[in-house]
Amino acid sequence: TGNSTDDARSVAVSPDGAAVFVTGSSPGKTSAEDYATVGYNAATGAQLWVSRYNGPDNSEDEASSVAVSPDGKTVFVTGYSYGTTAGEVDYATVAYNAASGAQLWAQRYVSPDLQGFATSVAASPDGTAVFVTGYSGSQATGGYDYATVAYNPATGAQLWVKRYNGPAGGDFAHSVTVSGSTVYVTGSSLGTNNGYDYA
Repeated sequence: TGNSTDDARSVAVSPDGAAVFVTGSSPGKTSAEDYATVGYNAATGAQLWVSRYNGPDNSEDEASSVAVSPDGKTVFVTGYSYGTTAGEVDYATVAYNAASGAQLWAQRYVSPDLQGFATSVAASPDGTAVFVTGYSGSQATGGYDYATVAYNPATGAQLWVKRYNGPAGGDFAHSVTVSGSTVYVTGSSLGTNNGYDYA
């Protein structure tokens, strides 16, 4: 709507293959970048709906990942969004009705040092949770940790937060997936040899 640069970052297909969902960032008419999520008919490419998320600071909101619930009814989008405190950047996760694009809920995770960047979202196969990971500033170490957050997919209520601090204080989670009762997170972690490792 801002007639400027639109940057798609992630795509997901509904379990039945009928719809495809794309998310990324797109400037608004009166805001900076917003999340912009689009639903398409997977067979024809016809646009089904567009939903935008503009965070509380009316500033930069960058979606990085999209996932679909196993029943195909809900679309989950995550990324980072500027908050109202000076310098605050939060994880922001939004759930949409997959059929209409109506927003169901939006939840924010505020990092201990107010700097958090969500990179990936995944839904559990049984539909009981949705998981978001990324990297989050730590007051204790002065660097970034992996920070993974679990939400109730129906309400957005936070279930838990887990952090991983590697040996040298620079940890950047990039992807999350789920198998049964186990959540797997991976990314890069600064090692003791002055280089980054898989973690």
